Amino acid sequence: MKNLSPIEVQTLVAAAREGTGKAFLTRPGGNSYGAAVMTLSGHIFSCGQYSSFNHITNIHAEMAAVLVATMAGHPDICAIAVLSEKAEAAPESICGVCRQFLHEHSLRTGIPITAYMADFNGDRVVAESLSNLLPGQWEAAAGKTSQRIATFSNVFPGRPETLCFGMLVVPREGCMGIVWEPEILPGQALVKLKYVHDGSSPVGLRKLSHSFHEYERYLAELETLGLRSTILPGIEGCLMPHGACLGFKPAARLYRAGLSRIAPLFEAFTAAGISLSQVSLTASQSAGHAGEKSDYDLVVVADADRVRALRGHLLSLFRSQKIVLPENSSTWHHLRHQTGREPQTLVQEGRYIDSFLIPAAGDVKCSLIFVHPQDQFEPLEPAGVKSRATFRGRVFDAALAPCKRSRYRLQTDAGQAVRVVSWHKLSNLLQEGDSVEVAGTYDPARETLYQICSVRDFVHLQ
Repeated sequence: MKNLSPIEVQTLVAAAREGTGKAFLTRPGGNSYGAAVMTLSGHIFSCGQYSSFNHITNIHAEMAAVLVATMAGHPDICAIAVLSEKAEAAPESICGVCRQFLHEHSLRTGIPITAYMADFNGDRVVAESLSNLLPGQWEAAAGKTSQRIATFSNVFPGRPETLCFGMLVVPREGCMGIVWEPEILPGQALVKLKYVHDGSSPVGLRKLSHSFHEYERYLAELETLGLRSTILPGIEGCLMPHGACLGFKPAARLYRAGLSRIAPLFEAFTAAGISLSQVSLTASQSAGHAGEKSDYDLVVVADADRVRALRGHLLSLFRSQKIVLPENSSTWHHLRHQTGREPQTLVQEGRYIDSFLIPAAGDVKCSLIFVHPQDQFEPLEPAGVKSRATFRGRVFDAALAPCKRSRYRLQTDAGQAVRVVSWHKLSNLLQEGDSVEVAGTYDPARETLYQICSVRDFVHLQ
């Protein structure tokens, strides 16, 4: 059961109150009911009841809110608030039919739902779990529950018209990943595989090894799943032909209501001139599989100037201790190992502050992924001459180095200009003027070095 913050509760109750104004009544003076649901990613949907003239085929406000959210592609509901215009002396209650309805929705998604029952003004709010509200709920007949729960039931079936970075996709039954490059090869996307059904329960998921700091283990798991592909010589990962996508879900838009736990970050976005329409949630928060301690993986679509400004404001938050570095972060451990520099040094130099904790929110971890709004990628040419290569030189033209995909140019010690395109975090640290040694797969026709694996495709700061 997810416990909302006081601000989130009041926001949800206010949305439910707004829902009473949408209620359809059959006669003047009737009682208007309102309900609002909140998803794991902070989306809020509110509705009133739709009364029938015979008062038998009514659509209750709770049902309407759940259905509107689900049909909009956001079934990952974790909370609902209910009230009515005439609930003045005590909080409104949820009828038995809606309790069963909510229980079945929770069963389908695997996400517990907390109910917040309020009086009209929101002065008195009672929070209850569905299990307490409905201890004797109806269950599906034995053996049929799993048949009625679709794998990753919170995604749209079929293929999207356009793939984009951060989108959740199902490349094969029982597997879900994130689009890391929409078209790395002609007609094929690079997918960072994240979850696989482990078979222990209809909604049981296992998280795969991390493709950044556990790359070899990650490849071994791809091999077991039959999803390991060779992209270029020495570069392997999960490829998904566009026509093979079985389901998808766009990265979830971030709303103000979903930011109450990460308020300092909202402060930094505002100061950097980044609106919430440019920020979305991916990974567990978007997939509907987040727990209380799950990371906020945020895709920020912004140009180089705003990324630079945002990192500057994050540095101010770091110095004031509103955000701190995680003590046991495998990402920061890997960055330290690869660069030979302490995390505090990397932050103070303004190189990287894209993964941090917010202490006031109970040590919520946030990871920022920057995407340039107009950065176009030319798919790799598999028929070209390519080989492993290592270059030493000085970085220049590094405005897009912080982005995913990272891009910069290298003036080698031999006087050659080499473009570097990288999909891992090490290149996000680089600044113009840095002396580096880099390794990857080289395409001499394009004078471009490509990097995916953070172990084999290293970046050494000199």
